[in-house]
Amino acid sequence: MSLSPGCKQTRRFLRRSTIFSVLGGMLGYLIGAYFFDFAMNIVEFYNYEKEVIDLKRALSQGGSFYTWLGILFLAGFTPLPYKVFTIASGLISFNFPIFVLISLISRGLRFFIVSYLSKFMTLQAGDIITTGTPPAVGMGKKPQVFLKEGDTIRLSIDNLGEQNSKVVAE
Repeated sequence: MSLSPGCKQTRRFLRRSTIFSVLGGMLGYLIGAYFFDFAMNIVEFYNYEKEVIDLKRALSQGGSFYTWLGILFLAGFTPLPYKVFTIASGLISFNFPIFVLISLISRGLRFFIVSYLSKFMTLQAGDIITTGTPPAVGMGKKPQVFLKEGDTIRLSIDNLGEQNSKVVAE
């Protein structure tokens, strides 16, 4: 099934996907704002607790607003763990209307890009668009672990298939 951006059914699907994604982001914001212990458990799972505490301190001193705005935009647009950034936005009491606006723009763009790509290549049910590794995967481990030449990356989904890639030096 093609998700051509010009198709009326696709536009409806893109709108619904964006709206429900932003509603999920708003729920994450509320978790961060009102359920501190639960929210911090999620943030700690992704090893972002120090960054969130530093950001809250910087924002309370009047700085880092535009930095967080950019980070939030990228989190909604890319495979960064969007849920962590929505929860962190609630934890740091980021401006809620601006949070919703940035989420609408960035999440909408993300879904539109997938739709646009499907105009040029046929995406079948179960197809996966891989765009990289979430941050802090290697950094968050103790000791830190990073890919090196000769390592093999294996992406596997049960009953679907697998993809293997070897790391080479540039």
